Amino acid sequence: MAHEYDWLKSKIENLIELAKPLKGIHPSVFYEAGPWSITKLLAILRFVHIYTSIIKAPRQSRIFQNMYYIDMLAGSGLCRIGSKGDVIAGSAVVACKHCFHPFDKYFFVENNPERAKALNARIKTITSDFKLFRCDCNTCIEDIMAEMDERSHYLAFVDCEGLDVSWSTMKTLFAKNGDVLFNFQTSEISRLPTKVKNRSKGWQATEERLNWFFGDDGWRDCKEQDDFLERYIDKIRRETTREVVLPLPVKGEKSFRYDIILATRKTQGGNPWMVPMEQLRRRMGGYRPKIVEKTLDILTKRQLSLTDSFA
Repeated sequence: MAHEYDWLKSKIENLIELAKPLKGIHPSVFYEAGPWSITKLLAILRFVHIYTSIIKAPRQSRIFQNMYYIDMLAGSGLCRIGSKGDVIAGSAVVACKHCFHPFDKYFFVENNPERAKALNARIKTITSDFKLFRCDCNTCIEDIMAEMDERSHYLAFVDCEGLDVSWSTMKTLFAKNGDVLFNFQTSEISRLPTKVKNRSKGWQATEERLNWFFGDDGWRDCKEQDDFLERYIDKIRRETTREVVLPLPVKGEKSFRYDIILATRKTQGGNPWMVPMEQLRRRMGGYRPKIVEKTLDILTKRQLSLTDSFA
């Protein structure tokens, strides 16, 4: 437990510090999240730094002229964690503030008017090099991709809460040069076919949505949680140019689980950035929400030390 705390402390402290200057802007607007949500932000925190150090390196800069960040479900820029109300930076703020080199432009998509307004005001205090799309990402994906050419490269974060983004949208995203971090809601998605099978209320709409999300009805052959995850990963490998796909598991309370899927092309250098992401994957595999809650308690001075909780 103490070892996990030592690793988490500096990372969560960073997320708290990034949020502090922005809390007074639209102070009532946040993305409400559980402690397990912090783990996906740790993946963004890690990969944004790696990505921006590589794509802007001299060798890569000769290939790619512009480096973009795309947040397909961007939220308000800040997250409020659990019943204690701790506020930390969201993915959009992390991408702006924790990059090794700044992105040339940021594209944020947020359909909720209140969250979009808060995000716009908060990001304005950090950078002017952004464009906010107030729409459903499935309807404006073509507009986003039109901003890029063959000399562009992007990092995209797709933070699904369920079946939010169609496979057609993802294929449009994958058609351009870029890396993708995708939040696959493993446990929630694996429960939905039972509703279809049992002809429960709304089963036809659920069936259509699953087809829309997966791009076909192959999900019918899936039984266990891992089957659904592997089905989606296999679609990425077979139908896009991203051969290297790494799932990073996150476990919440009881049987709740999601996986952050990292999808990227195979490179001549052997994808060296996958080593630190593999290390992060191993850490996330042993993740427990309780240690995150206790780390927040210590950092916000609600308790003095880790041993106080478990004495």
